[in-house]
Amino acid sequence: FYRQGDREAELSLSISPFMDRKKESPARTAVNCQVGFINVLVKPLFQEWLPFLADGSDRLEREVMASLLSTAQVLELQGIRLFETCPGFDMQSNASSTEEMLSAWPNRRAHFLSFIEDLTFERL
Repeated sequence: FYRQGDREAELSLSISPFMDRKKESPARTAVNCQVGFINVLVKPLFQEWLPFLADGSDRLEREVMASLLSTAQVLELQGIRLFETCPGFDMQSNASSTEEMLSAWPNRRAHFLSFIEDLTFERL
């Protein structure tokens, strides 16, 4: 995220949305990107395609959309805490390779699943 913004600043260009490391915290940037991705791309895509995938009832559509909206809501309400506590999450770092960035994925995935499970128990 931020390397592009750094380069744009070096070239005296306006910094693209979500690319300015001085504007918002890394966790807030990640939350905004995820929620925006869901609302702008995933949700409209699902709304158009789910009727074609349905089994004749609207059950699949209801379940998928409920899950999607629930994910967006969790991110909006708890996303900053999720990303701030995530092992290996550091958008400030300049990881030198894709392999280096992906190596932390198993720990992040486990953290996300545990975080969601904990939120579920908090609601009970």
